[in-house]
Amino acid sequence: MTRLAILFALLSAPALADVRVVDGDTIDIDGERVRLCCIDAPELHARCPAEQALAEAARSRLQALIASGRPLVAEIARGRQRGRYERWLARVYAGGVDVGNVLLAEGLARHYAGGKRAGWCG
Repeated sequence: MTRLAILFALLSAPALADVRVVDGDTIDIDGERVRLCCIDAPELHARCPAEQALAEAARSRLQALIASGRPLVAEIARGRQRGRYERWLARVYAGGVDVGNVLLAEGLARHYAGGKRAGWCG
């Protein structure tokens, strides 16, 4: 079974998987790191107090979203299955809800299509 297939299997059976939120746009599933595709959340190692507060809020919200429903990787990013830091790039759904879209709608993340990221400190 490929690592990708294992990742799908783990996500479809969360009782068997250890799912941990790392930050506002990254989760670990049984040691496999998954970055939410197409968004950028503030970093926990912030450059200013405002970024730190938003980073903590994004992580807390992602934890709540993941806990609210069965996590499922529905879509691995085409052409870039693994990103710069060897994380899987994927859209993650919890209870049928795209958690990345929720974070975007609530102002806890920004759309990200690659390249240099904008700062969060104004």
